[in-house]
Amino acid sequence: MPRTSVRWTDNEHLSLDLPQHWQILGRYVPRTTTAIENLHAQLTQMLEKPTGRCAFSKFSAGAKKVALVIDDSTRPTPAGKMLGPIVAALEKAGISDEQITGVVATGLHPPMSREQLSDKVGSEFAKRFRWVQNDSYEPGKYVNMGTVPRGWLGKGLTVYVLKEVAQADLIVLFSSVSPHLQAGFGGGFKLVLPGCAHSQTIGRLHKIGLNKQISRLVGQQPIQNRMRQAVERGGELLGDKVYSLSALLDSSGQVCELGFGDPQEVQKQLSLACEQKCGLQVDPTADVAIVSAFPRDYDLLQGLKCLVNTQMAAKKRGILIGMMNLQSLGHLKLKGALPLPMVFFRLVLRLINARFASAMLGRLDKGLNAEAKFIIRLAVETLKRNRILLYCPEMVREDVQLPIVEIFDDLPKLWKRAEELLGQPKQVRVNVFAEGGTSYPRLH
Repeated sequence: MPRTSVRWTDNEHLSLDLPQHWQILGRYVPRTTTAIENLHAQLTQMLEKPTGRCAFSKFSAGAKKVALVIDDSTRPTPAGKMLGPIVAALEKAGISDEQITGVVATGLHPPMSREQLSDKVGSEFAKRFRWVQNDSYEPGKYVNMGTVPRGWLGKGLTVYVLKEVAQADLIVLFSSVSPHLQAGFGGGFKLVLPGCAHSQTIGRLHKIGLNKQISRLVGQQPIQNRMRQAVERGGELLGDKVYSLSALLDSSGQVCELGFGDPQEVQKQLSLACEQKCGLQVDPTADVAIVSAFPRDYDLLQGLKCLVNTQMAAKKRGILIGMMNLQSLGHLKLKGALPLPMVFFRLVLRLINARFASAMLGRLDKGLNAEAKFIIRLAVETLKRNRILLYCPEMVREDVQLPIVEIFDDLPKLWKRAEELLGQPKQVRVNVFAEGGTSYPRLH
């Protein structure tokens, strides 16, 4: 009996005993990296020699308003460890705590609680500064920075940025670079667009990142990726007052590479490193791709992104099997019996486009926000090519149902269902992404 495993928690793997006639083509994990031993010392040293910017002490000396921008709890960036040397440098430059505003770049995500903020940055920094979060539906809180021109963007992109960021004299972005299903790689100026942008800007930006080959966008460098180009052009509107502190993390969340300075230069450096670490060559002829959402199984919507990221690890009309140890169900909470049979929704997928199908699903759950509807649309696009099965005991316990995905808490039953969908073949070829939240397939 073929046996493999996927990452389930920080300290635990989930063993998978596959049917006898399933052949494992490959088990994929991000390439091994070495964590930086003294993060504080290395960062302190980098402050005086940033990439593509003047020394941080020189620039910060003239600042009156400072914005420290972090990502939210759906990202593993160790912001608390990264803030220390920056705050010390600002204090040395004579900048008071009252001149500093902490900004959580939530985009369309729900706001973080005070407890979550303390977990993210540490209790000292959570209490020390005034913190704001991106309330993307309040127009009065934003500044029109200008428009990224027409041309390759079609209608162009009007960039509305949160006042606390737009009006600051100095902006420091704290992020980690990782594979992103639309923008190629996350991090850098993505903390501004969509992180600190108005919903109008975010909606337009997401549309730029949609195309018929959405699963092929992950891992693209900016020169190839229209959404990332829009993010970079929008970020340029803030001028040279922006510094980016970005990290590349290992599977345990430890920093293994740092970049500091000009956001575009730092992004280029770390996205290339991330491509080498997380982009894995796979055999694209697999009938099944088994994908653990670790460590991005923060909620269902983030977990679904992992399936879209790794879709090309299975052939067309193959099966994607997601393994999710969810910490939260998030926004998508369709409970109890569905109003229409599952077979109806599958028929709908064959007859109508993904945009209309996701809009219909949104009406079934009035609590879905714009991001949830957007992710559903991506899932629907994925289902056009592959069927999706989920192993998620928590969703079964909570009686959460999705009209477009089958959910299991019993692995033998899941394997059996996959074989039924494949037509009971004599042999099933399998790719296993043991840490699918931080890796993606690169085809031979």
